[in-house]
Amino acid sequence: MNTRQEPAISLDTARQRIEFQSGGLAYDEEFRNGKLIPGRWVFPNTGTTSPGVPDRHFNVPNLAFRLQVDGQDLQWGWQWVSARQVTTGARPHAVVELLHTRCPVRVHVHTGLDGAPF
Repeated sequence: MNTRQEPAISLDTARQRIEFQSGGLAYDEEFRNGKLIPGRWVFPNTGTTSPGVPDRHFNVPNLAFRLQVDGQDLQWGWQWVSARQVTTGARPHAVVELLHTRCPVRVHVHTGLDGAPF
């Protein structure tokens, strides 16, 4: 029996949040306080959900990505520009475009899915 679920991405650009579903699990990322952070994990087969990162944890080093340019750590200070879904072959991935507010840096953060659990 094949229990593999087709990977799917749900974009909520108004809330600056993306949900990824792959291999029977769901995971989300959201843009908050100038950074892209991992949100919650949902385990549908068990009915459990991880809580994600609360708003009060502004300095939590829990980031969707890290970048350092010329010795300067660019963890915070990002501005959300856009988000879109792209499919390469049969594999969807999300592309979030961010612009840094202090440095002339623009990034495209890609999160790809292949149907396997994360």
